[in-house]
Amino acid sequence: EKRTEITQDWVLEELRKIASANGTDFAHVVREPVIRNNSYVVDPDTGQMQTRDVVRIIPTEELPEEKRAAISAIKETKFGINVETYDRVRALELLGRHLGMFKDKVELSGGLDTEKTKLDDLLQQMRGGG
Repeated sequence: EKRTEITQDWVLEELRKIASANGTDFAHVVREPVIRNNSYVVDPDTGQMQTRDVVRIIPTEELPEEKRAAISAIKETKFGINVETYDRVRALELLGRHLGMFKDKVELSGGLDTEKTKLDDLLQQMRGGG
């Protein structure tokens, strides 16, 4: 623990950061006016300025360290910037298991009768009867 400084609390905190992250931590949808030829586009029927919704990525330097910890990759694609995060559901599952919220089924093969017979045979041999 001392050498790596990895503790149970540290692991749980990293999982909590991943589990608590969501898309709006990294980007916002904003409405902006439509501009063509350096002019606002106005709807001829209503006289209202036309708008469109666009996604704005939050610069990483503006993100708190807690949110940056949940980012697994940032890629530039032909469609724009793609921010990927670690698996939130998996982090929640691991935290839930740690807290004892989920019970895993364990299957036994051979049955208890078989094991009891083996143990009885071993005890018999130890007593000199086998």
